[in-house]
Amino acid sequence: MVVVNGEKMLKVSVKGSKDGGWGLTQSHKKGKTYSEAIDSWVNKHTPNTIVSLVQFKDIQLEKGESPRVYLATPREIGDQMKKSRGGYGNTVLRESHTWTSGVAQGNEDKIPLKWKFSKKRLEELFSEVVK
Repeated sequence: MVVVNGEKMLKVSVKGSKDGGWGLTQSHKKGKTYSEAIDSWVNKHTPNTIVSLVQFKDIQLEKGESPRVYLATPREIGDQMKKSRGGYGNTVLRESHTWTSGVAQGNEDKIPLKWKFSKKRLEELFSEVVK
Protein backbone atom coordinates (compact mmCIF):
# COMPACT_ATOMS: atom_id res chain seq x y z
CA MET A 1 0.00 0.00 0.00
CA VAL A 2 1.18 3.56 -0.59
CA VAL A 3 0.11 6.95 0.72
CA VAL A 4 0.64 9.91 -1.59
CA ASN A 5 0.65 13.60 -0.71
CA GLY A 6 1.43 15.66 -3.80
CA GLU A 7 4.87 14.53 -4.97
CA LYS A 8 5.61 12.69 -1.73
CA MET A 9 5.00 8.97 -1.29
CA LEU A 10 5.20 6.61 1.69
CA LYS A 11 5.23 2.84 1.39
CA VAL A 12 2.96 1.29 4.00
CA SER A 13 3.47 -2.21 5.37
CA VAL A 14 0.22 -3.31 7.02
CA LYS A 15 0.35 -5.77 9.91
CA GLY A 16 -2.86 -7.08 11.45
CA SER A 17 -3.47 -8.82 14.77
CA LYS A 18 -6.38 -10.17 16.75
CA ASP A 19 -4.45 -11.24 19.87
CA GLY A 20 -2.92 -7.97 21.10
CA GLY A 21 0.53 -8.36 19.56
CA TRP A 22 2.35 -8.35 16.25
CA GLY A 23 4.97 -11.05 15.69
CA LEU A 24 7.46 -9.12 13.59
CA THR A 25 10.94 -10.53 14.06
CA GLN A 26 10.60 -14.30 14.66
CA SER A 27 11.93 -15.14 11.19
CA HIS A 28 15.04 -13.04 11.92
CA LYS A 29 15.80 -14.56 15.35
CA LYS A 30 17.57 -17.82 14.47
CA GLY A 31 21.13 -17.61 15.80
CA LYS A 32 20.73 -13.95 16.80
CA THR A 33 20.01 -12.00 19.95
CA TYR A 34 16.66 -10.21 20.21
CA SER A 35 18.43 -6.94 19.44
CA GLU A 36 20.14 -8.36 16.36
CA ALA A 37 16.90 -9.88 15.10
CA ILE A 38 15.12 -6.56 15.58
CA ASP A 39 17.89 -4.71 13.72
CA SER A 40 17.67 -7.23 10.88
CA TRP A 41 13.91 -6.63 10.61
CA VAL A 42 14.32 -2.83 10.72
CA ASN A 43 17.07 -2.85 8.08
CA LYS A 44 15.01 -4.84 5.58
CA HIS A 45 12.70 -1.83 5.13
CA THR A 46 13.35 1.00 2.71
CA PRO A 47 13.80 4.50 4.20
CA ASN A 48 10.39 5.69 2.98
CA THR A 49 8.46 2.83 4.61
CA ILE A 50 6.08 3.13 7.54
CA VAL A 51 4.17 0.36 9.28
CA SER A 52 0.44 0.37 9.93
CA LEU A 53 -0.37 -1.79 12.93
CA VAL A 54 -4.02 -2.87 12.96
CA GLN A 55 -5.45 -4.43 16.12
CA PHE A 56 -8.74 -6.39 16.16
CA LYS A 57 -8.53 -7.71 19.75
CA ASP A 58 -11.76 -6.97 21.63
CA ILE A 59 -13.28 -5.32 18.55
CA GLN A 60 -16.86 -6.27 17.66
CA LEU A 61 -17.02 -5.85 13.91
CA GLU A 62 -20.61 -7.08 13.89
CA LYS A 63 -21.50 -4.03 16.02
CA GLY A 64 -19.74 -1.66 13.63
CA GLU A 65 -16.60 -1.17 15.71
CA SER A 66 -13.39 -0.35 13.88
CA PRO A 67 -9.97 -1.81 14.71
CA ARG A 68 -7.38 0.32 16.46
CA VAL A 69 -4.70 1.53 14.05
CA TYR A 70 -1.20 2.80 14.78
CA LEU A 71 1.46 4.26 12.47
CA ALA A 72 5.19 4.08 13.12
CA THR A 73 8.49 3.86 11.30
CA PRO A 74 10.35 0.55 11.40
CA ARG A 75 13.05 2.28 13.49
CA GLU A 76 10.48 3.46 16.06
CA ILE A 77 9.06 -0.05 16.26
CA GLY A 78 12.54 -1.54 16.60
CA ASP A 79 13.42 0.84 19.42
CA GLN A 80 10.17 -0.01 21.19
CA MET A 81 10.74 -3.75 20.78
CA LYS A 82 14.23 -3.48 22.27
CA LYS A 83 12.70 -1.83 25.37
CA SER A 84 10.06 -4.54 25.70
CA ARG A 85 10.11 -7.33 28.25
CA GLY A 86 11.89 -5.13 30.78
CA GLY A 87 14.64 -4.16 28.32
CA TYR A 88 15.43 -7.74 27.27
CA GLY A 89 13.67 -7.35 23.92
CA ASN A 90 11.15 -9.62 22.26
CA THR A 91 10.08 -10.85 18.84
CA VAL A 92 6.52 -9.62 19.42
CA LEU A 93 5.42 -6.00 19.66
CA ARG A 94 2.52 -5.82 22.11
CA GLU A 95 -0.19 -3.19 22.20
CA SER A 96 -0.48 -3.41 25.98
CA HIS A 97 0.90 -6.21 28.15
CA THR A 98 1.95 -6.53 31.78
CA TRP A 99 4.47 -9.27 32.46
CA THR A 100 3.52 -11.48 35.41
CA SER A 101 6.53 -13.81 35.44
CA GLY A 102 10.08 -14.27 34.20
CA VAL A 103 12.78 -11.63 33.75
CA ALA A 104 10.22 -8.96 32.87
CA GLN A 105 7.87 -9.59 35.81
CA GLY A 106 6.10 -6.35 36.77
CA ASN A 107 7.03 -4.50 33.58
CA GLU A 108 4.44 -3.18 31.16
CA ASP A 109 4.85 -2.99 27.39
CA LYS A 110 2.60 -0.40 25.74
CA ILE A 111 2.38 1.15 22.27
CA PRO A 112 3.25 4.86 22.44
CA LEU A 113 0.11 7.02 22.28
CA LYS A 114 1.70 9.20 19.59
CA TRP A 115 1.51 6.23 17.17
CA LYS A 116 -2.32 6.30 17.16
CA PHE A 117 -3.63 6.85 13.64
CA SER A 118 -4.52 10.48 13.02
CA LYS A 119 -4.07 13.14 10.38
CA LYS A 120 -1.43 14.77 12.60
CA ARG A 121 0.51 11.50 12.91
CA LEU A 122 0.40 10.94 9.15
CA GLU A 123 1.66 14.48 8.55
CA GLU A 124 4.48 13.92 11.08
CA LEU A 125 5.56 10.78 9.28
CA PHE A 126 5.49 12.49 5.88
CA SER A 127 7.75 15.24 7.21
CA GLU A 128 10.11 12.85 9.04
CA VAL A 129 10.35 10.00 6.54
CA VAL A 130 9.99 11.62 3.13
CA LYS A 131 12.78 14.07 2.39
